[in-house]
Order: sequence, then structure tokens, then C-alpha cells
Amino acid sequence: TIIQTISNKDCNFVKINAVSGSGKTSSLIAISQHLNVKQGLYISYNKAIATEASEKFGSGIQCKTIHSLAYGFTVKHFSLKLVSTLKARIITERIPYLRKTMIIETLSKYFLSRHITIQSYIESEYKEGVFSQDDVDLMKHYFIKMKEGKCDCSHDFYLKLFHILLHHGIVKTPEYELLMLDEAGDVNGTSLEIFRLIKATKRIMVGDSCQNIYSFNNTINGFKALENEGQSLKLTQSFRVSDQLAPFVEEFCHQYLDSTMEFRGVHYDSKPAKEDQTIFYIARTNGGIIEKMIELEDEHTPYNLTRPVKAIFQLPLILLMLSKDWKTEVYIEEYKFLEHDAKEFINDVDLQKHFKESILAYFANEHSDDPSVMSAINLIMRFGPQKIFACNKKALEHEKHHETHKVTITSAHSSKGLENDIVYILPDMNGALDKIVAKQHEYIDNMIQIDKTSNKNWTFDPIKYEYFDKKQPNMDLLSKQAQEEFRLYYVAVTRAKYDVYDAEWLSEPDFITMFPEDSSINLRGSFD
Repeated sequence: TIIQTISNKDCNFVKINAVSGSGKTSSLIAISQHLNVKQGLYISYNKAIATEASEKFGSGIQCKTIHSLAYGFTVKHFSLKLVSTLKARIITERIPYLRKTMIIETLSKYFLSRHITIQSYIESEYKEGVFSQDDVDLMKHYFIKMKEGKCDCSHDFYLKLFHILLHHGIVKTPEYELLMLDEAGDVNGTSLEIFRLIKATKRIMVGDSCQNIYSFNNTINGFKALENEGQSLKLTQSFRVSDQLAPFVEEFCHQYLDSTMEFRGVHYDSKPAKEDQTIFYIARTNGGIIEKMIELEDEHTPYNLTRPVKAIFQLPLILLMLSKDWKTEVYIEEYKFLEHDAKEFINDVDLQKHFKESILAYFANEHSDDPSVMSAINLIMRFGPQKIFACNKKALEHEKHHETHKVTITSAHSSKGLENDIVYILPDMNGALDKIVAKQHEYIDNMIQIDKTSNKNWTFDPIKYEYFDKKQPNMDLLSKQAQEEFRLYYVAVTRAKYDVYDAEWLSEPDFITMFPEDSSINLRGSFD
């Protein structure tokens, strides 16, 4: 159907919403072959995906990351001074550090937005008064300095610069017969606009709207952003997930993500012998990964990791240093907020008394909604510093002498695009969704209490005071960030080919599995 649609001479834009494991790249290859494309361009955000695609497409299709495409038109021509991360210190004006930080953070978000000008981005995304005209002018000033190579700039800066140059017709790309954008369900606004601006006879975007899990990196759902453009089609057949697991994935999606979702699995006659099965342990946080690492180390079970050891242990090690010395300086920008919290704690005797001089207890109180911080604190409280230091040391040794093992520990974010035979959902993954419900109920309880005490004629209004119901969920009751956690859960459970264990948010199957050796095990990993 997709090939017939895009082959129509009157059709120039098709959006393919494709479920996890549905063969997106294979479909694009089939389309390009059918159209006999001599000059095409495939764009992805991820370098590994672009490299893999280049090995599969024919010679007529260029495969590039969106950044590598932009790089060729900007970096050398403008003599840009690239750094991996923009720092507040590039701003030399004598203004408060906090203001510098806000300006750099806002610029970084603007670089990935759909807006052409800084002014329009500020007016669209921030309430009036958040930024003064002086702030906006300073942002414009540093944008020009970056463009002129007079100060550091980020990789996302030249992406935005390319977007602007395309928009004004200052640079021109070749006109392609076929232009393809991958991962369109989780794309930043700038990439989406570049895709729209590149000249092409026909264009296709493909992705999974239920896999929009990187909003903290300023990504958007491209299908929603372009819902009024082009023709929409679906790929509903997963060639990864078994037809026994698929109905439970589909039910989860119907409940929490998309009531129109179709998700069909593939039939397997058998699965590998137990000793040959590849296994994913999927955690929500680095703390969850470390907890599983400690458990496997105690069992002498070797494992793979999908992230560098240093990145996994960063947060718990920072917390351990701060708990030992409150004046510890935090050099990693991502966790600089903990240093600011520690300074508040040091300078407030009442806080110290209230939390009995436990800075970890203070952090837990301040960041109870942050799953990463809470997971790291719980890890420290459960295992203690020595166990964590020992696990870090062993993991670093393991990283130096890397071998491939049957077991892999990963986070849900890092698992995207990967697959294994069996998936185990770790407790912090289930706990993240449990906590969302608990927090929403707590909020409603507080509202009721406040309204009760402030209004003598108070009556309970089931619409105003609606609790989130797991069986009949109203997702509008949850924040966008909370809704994203459900999409992340979908990503995690669809990494499995055959079985998912301990997935407490998937419904319980009522039948015996087709695989005799596992007849007593259900999808949640409990026993009959």
C-alpha cells in the first residue's frame, strides 16, 4: 500500500507510523528500489543507524546523519569553533552566573526548535517577562559571535545555522528524487524543518509516534507536528516481537498511549535453548543498572553494558563525595545543581537539624520527583559506599577487557533500537510508573484537603478530583513528562523477541505459552 501510494505521481509526501520492529529500513529500501531512485538521501539522527543503512541501500542513496549533512555546509565555510557542550563562561559580560546559565540553556533549546528567529522562539515558548529585551539581544549577540567564529559553538548550533541558511535560500542542496527521514516520531524541530526545506520530488518520513522518549533533549513527535501535511500510513507488523507477547503490548498501548494502535507479532515455532538465549535486563536509571551489576557480580555472571562505566557511576559517586564532604565541588554540568543544594544545606543550620545532618536525606526531599537522584540515593542506602566503589572498580576492569556475553544490562533509553531474546524489566522501571500514579493521587488528596478546609460548603466533585485509574486511565491527568514514562515502558518491553518477565504493567496472560519448557512462566515472571 505504501509503495502504491508513493508511486502515485500526485503524491509527494508520505508519513509512515511504524511499530517497533516493523522493518522500517527494509521498507524504505523496497520503496527506493521500486521507484528506481538514482539520487536519494536517507537522514537519521543516530550515526550507527546511518552507517548500518548505508550498507543496505543501493549506490544511488546517500545515508547521512542530520548533523553530518549540516556540517558540510557550515563548519568549514564559517570557521566555527566547535565544543561538545556550551558553557556559561563563554559569556564575558559582567552579569550574574545564573543569568549566563539561563541564556546558554535557552539558546541551546532554540537551536533545536522549529523557529527561525530567537525572538519568535522566546515569544512562543516563554511567558512575557521571563526574559528582558536585553536578554534577547544578548542571545542574538552570541549567536552572531558563534557564526563569526569568535566564540565556542555547539554541534546543535551549526544545525540551526544550516536550517536558517536553507530557509533563506542562501545554501542550496541537490534536488533529490527521494528524501527519507528516519526516527520521525522522536525528532527535534530543527531536523524536521530541514527535512521540509530540502528539495525533493518525493519525501517519506518514518518512525514510531509511541517512541517519543527524548523530550529532555528537545525532541517532538514529528507525526503530530506535521499531522496536516502529506498522507499517513502505518506499518503494524513487528518482525521482532512474538505473536504471543504482541497482544499484551497492544493492550498496553491501547490503555496508555494510542487507542488506535495496531501491533501484530511474528510467529516463532521455537526459541533458542536456554543456554543460548540472549538476555536484556532493562532499568529506568543508572542506579537500577548498578543494582543489577552488583547482583550479577555476586553471582559471578558476566555481562555487557551499553553505556560507558564512567557515565553509569557518575551520579552515585558525586552523591557519595558530597555526603563525605558537603563542600565538594561538582564539575559535571549536568549535576551542578547538587553543588548549589549542598551550599544551601551548609549555610542553613535549621536544615541541618531537620535532616539530622544527612545531606542525602535533604537531596531526597528536594528531588523526590527525580527518578535518577532517588535511585542513586536508594542504591547508596541499600548497599553502602564500599559495595558501590567495588562494583565500579570491577566494571572498569570489565570494560578494559571487553568480551561479548549472553547477558546485557541497559537503561530503557539506551535499549532503543536494540533487541534480545528475553527481557527482564527491573524494579525501578516498574516503580517509575507506580510513582506517577502515587504522586497524582497524593496531589488530588492535597487538593481535597485544601478545598475542604477553605470552603464550608465543600462537596466532592468526581471530575475536579479525578484519580488516575490504572484500568481506565485518563492520560490527560498526567503531565507530559509522566506520559513519556509510559512510552519509555513500551520501548523497553518491545526489545524482546520471545518473552518479557517482571513487566508488572503488562496484563497477565490467561493461556499457557507455546514453548513447553516455559509452560509455568507468565509474562510477569511469576509462577503458577
